[in-house]
Parts: sequence; structure tokens; C-alpha cells
Amino acid sequence: MKQHHKKVLLIGSSGYVGSYLRQFLEQKTTISLSTCDLLPPANNVSAPDYLSSHTQIPGGDLKEFDVILFFAGCSSVGAAIDQPSRAVDQNLVELIGLRERLNPEQWLIYASSGSVYSSPKSEGESSQVDFSSETSALSIPLNIYDATKQAADNILVQSALGRSTGLRLGTVSGFSPSMRKELVFNSMVIDGAAGRPIRLANPNAWRSILFLEDLALCIEGLMVTQEPSPQLLNVASHTLTFGNLAQVVAGYFG
Repeated sequence: MKQHHKKVLLIGSSGYVGSYLRQFLEQKTTISLSTCDLLPPANNVSAPDYLSSHTQIPGGDLKEFDVILFFAGCSSVGAAIDQPSRAVDQNLVELIGLRERLNPEQWLIYASSGSVYSSPKSEGESSQVDFSSETSALSIPLNIYDATKQAADNILVQSALGRSTGLRLGTVSGFSPSMRKELVFNSMVIDGAAGRPIRLANPNAWRSILFLEDLALCIEGLMVTQEPSPQLLNVASHTLTFGNLAQVVAGYFG
């Protein structure tokens, strides 16, 4: 079957996830990719097509796209705690506002987070979150970051604004043109490659890890499948304890 040529807008194209997705999607002949970010890339890649906030893209331009990928906003718990109003604006208000500016048939695929399933430490660090189903019971948000992600999911699922899919991502990991070295897998690899021991505060805690390549393949698969698009989708490569992950990384580097 001949694949439909899609016009795709990637918002957040200079960030850790976005710069990888840009590199991946630019190689796809069935996709015409445009990019948007407040900041230029942290390498020699050309500037985004829209070097601005997505809120400044003219409405007529926005309506030209078949798929809008939203991988912008406040992307860490620490940043959300430091600037809660910024987290609410970017992860919730601006995301819902973006969906309102689109036609109902335009498809918004956005970054949610698997951390919405997290449980307080007092409930036992060794307990494994059921990341296999989007209907798993959600916890009361542990922080402002989780609260914004969970609220955005709830509003978009329950609204009649149009087509959207929230990707509840595991901890994103792997090499990107715009690296985040502090992420757990990345930090372990950096220490292991440098011959340093991998130190853990809590080896029994469970974490779902998502490699960037798997995320990119998931997004590509969503765009080419003939199946109905899910409103929420858990996306992870592996679910394991920090201790098991550290042993694999340490073993790889000897």
C-alpha cells in the first residue's frame, strides 16, 4: 500500500528528545518535516524553521500540518519544582491552547510521562509499577511536574477538541545531538565508560527505561499504521530495577 505523504511539525526540535527525532524524521521520504523551538540547536544543525515559541506560529501555518509532535515544555521534576508557574504554563496551558488552535482532524502527539504512575517512597521503593496498561491506577501526583502531565492527559482525553495521543514515556535514554548527561542510564554509561564505579542510592527502585530509537520507531509506527490512534500510550523499552540496570552497564564496560 502506498504511504500517504505527511506534513509534520516537530515542536521542541532543539531539545534532548526533539533533536534526536529531528535527525530521525528528516531521513523519512514519506514525511515533510518542519521544526519549531525557542532555541537554536546545540550543534551545527540548521536553525528551526520557526525559531520562536509555538504560540507565535501563525494559525494559517499551523493548519497546514497533518501531525504536530509536541516535545517541548518543562521536562524535569527539578525544573518544575523551581518554577511551578512555568511548568503549568508550558506543560498544561500552552499544550491545551495548541490543541484548541488546530482543526479537529489534525493529530497532536505529545510527550506525557510514565511518572504519573509513581508511588511515594513510603509505600516501598522495591514495588514495581504496572507499566503494561494505560488503565493502571494513577497515584496522587507526587510533584508539580507529574500534576501538569496528569492534568493535560485528563483534559485532552475528556475534551472534544480533536485527535490527540499522549505518550507516557519511560525515562528517556541514549545518545542525542543535544545530550542530557544527568538522566539515569546516560549517567551510568558516562561513569562506566570513564572507568568509574556506578554508585546507587537505591538499587531496588524500579524504573521503565525508554531508548530514543524505540521512541522514534514508535512515533513512526503510529503515523503509518491503519489502526485507530490511542488517546494514551505507555512507551518503554525495559522495566527493571536500578540495581539490575547498573549491573548490565557495569558488566558491559568490565
